[in-house]
Amino acid sequence: MHFEGRALVVVSLLESGARRILVDFDAAYATCTATVIYGREHGATIRQTGLGGLKIQVHSIESSSFSCAVREGNVLTGP
Repeated sequence: MHFEGRALVVVSLLESGARRILVDFDAAYATCTATVIYGREHGATIRQTGLGGLKIQVHSIESSSFSCAVREGNVLTGP
C-alpha cells in the first residue's frame, strides 16, 4: 500500500493472479473514486483462499467504479 500523488494504491497478490485497488482523492481529500482491477495470465483462472479457508477459483470477473467520501473521525475508535 502506498500513495502516488493523491491516489492510494493497494496491490494484493493472490494464489494465482493479482488485484490492484486505486483510490483517487480530490484536491481537498473530501471525496474519492475507486477502481479495482484484477489481472491474470492469459488463459489462467484467478485462485485465492476466501473466508473460512474456502478455495475460490474465478473464471471471469468484472468491477465498476466506486465513489466514496472522507469524513472526520477514526474508524477504529469512533467519531
